[in-house]
Amino acid sequence: MLAALQNRRAGDLHLSALLASERDRLAAAAWIRFDTPDGPVWIAPLLVDGDVVRLTSPGPDRSPDAAAAAATLAPLEPLVAALERALGHALTPDMVAARPDMGAATGATDTARRGTLIRLDAARPGAPSIHRVVLALPDTARLATEALVPAAAIRLRPDRAAVPLRLLGPVVKASRFATIACGDMLLLGTGPLLAQTAVTGASTRRSEIDLKRGSLTVHEVAEGRDVPQDGAAPAGKGSVLRVPTVVEIDGGTMSADEATVLAPGSVVALPVGSGGTLPVRVTAGGQLVGEGELVALGQGFGVLFTSIALTATPLARSEPPVAASEILPASPAGGGGDRPVGSA
Repeated sequence: MLAALQNRRAGDLHLSALLASERDRLAAAAWIRFDTPDGPVWIAPLLVDGDVVRLTSPGPDRSPDAAAAAATLAPLEPLVAALERALGHALTPDMVAARPDMGAATGATDTARRGTLIRLDAARPGAPSIHRVVLALPDTARLATEALVPAAAIRLRPDRAAVPLRLLGPVVKASRFATIACGDMLLLGTGPLLAQTAVTGASTRRSEIDLKRGSLTVHEVAEGRDVPQDGAAPAGKGSVLRVPTVVEIDGGTMSADEATVLAPGSVVALPVGSGGTLPVRVTAGGQLVGEGELVALGQGFGVLFTSIALTATPLARSEPPVAASEILPASPAGGGGDRPVGSA
């Protein structure tokens, strides 16, 4: 439901949705009940036209004011319409109450009467919220089939844990790591950049990185948590040891709750620089090789090393350094950014 309401249009405003906090719940002094075929949906207006809403009478009993609640329905109509599209049902206003009674129609116990609480904000891009409501949805509420089209953009909160994205790089001769220097290029080949990520408590997301747009688009949600691992170095043909590389990207920050709303079509902004590069780390055999920038090279991609972590490489056997087509050395001038893409 969060993804279905995220980054939708409500008239000339954009919507953002997140799970409501206890503070949001306490701020909701009165709730408007809307009837649907799947059970009652409750909406508590917190902001309307930029002003704090007070839907209770001025007396000591602070009872809900039905007339004041009715007056908020007109400016909130775009938000109600967005919720109707997400649920696939019309919402019919029925009554006003001091708190949402989710168990009346569903037979739920007192501990389950609040349902699922979502805070929905409407604002112009880059401006404070104009409307803000708290939604109380019953467990019986269902998502409309078309609710996730077009793609949902997820806004990640900076106070969450960092989530690394990982994509598989080429398999490189272990002895080659001892010769890598700043300015060298690890070639990733051509084609789309497909990454995976997993947050504790959430399924794996397989996604495609778009450097030009500076974003990540989720293509598939996998039940398993098969994020690429570089693990121990496998033996290759003959006596030459070859090690798979993994490129790690800081793909923003999120909690497990926020990660669960990433559905196929969700778009996440990435920290791409003005030059169209993305800071990354390269690991091999479970060890950090170095840090660099993910860059576009014609129709392909590569990692330009800006720092090296391996001073002595236990990945390599006692064999002389072997040139590898997966890594291009730096140019004499220290560039390396204009090298063509080789086989990876």
